[in-house]
This record gives sequence, structure tokens and C-alpha cells, in this order.
Amino acid sequence: MYKIVQKNKNSVFPQNELCANALLVAVGLPCVEANNTVALLDGPLPSVNHRSRADIWYSFTPETQGILF
Repeated sequence: MYKIVQKNKNSVFPQNELCANALLVAVGLPCVEANNTVALLDGPLPSVNHRSRADIWYSFTPETQGILF
């Protein structure tokens, strides 16, 4: 199933559309709902997946070091 969405002049880009603006994901924070419909590709085109065109970015730093199970 595919959904086709046309971008228009009223489209709002996600605030974390660029890697430099990655949103923090942390333990204990509420879940985040996101949509990359109008996002663009930030960085080079992947060498294997040529269909990647829209990305949104998050950052996460674990609260502990070492191996997590």
C-alpha cells in the first residue's frame, strides 16, 4: 500500500530534518510521533537503498557504559 502526498508551499519541514538539528531521545521522556513526508535527504544518497529520499534525525546517549542486554 502506498500513500502519495504532494508537497506544496504550505508544507512545514520537520524541525529535526537536518542531522545538526537531531532531537534528543532519552530514557524517561515521552514517546515521540514523527512524520518525514516533507523531509529531504540530508547527506549523500545511500549506495544500496536508492529509494531513500526523506530523513529525520534523533540522538541518544545511553545512561550507562558497557554491554546492554
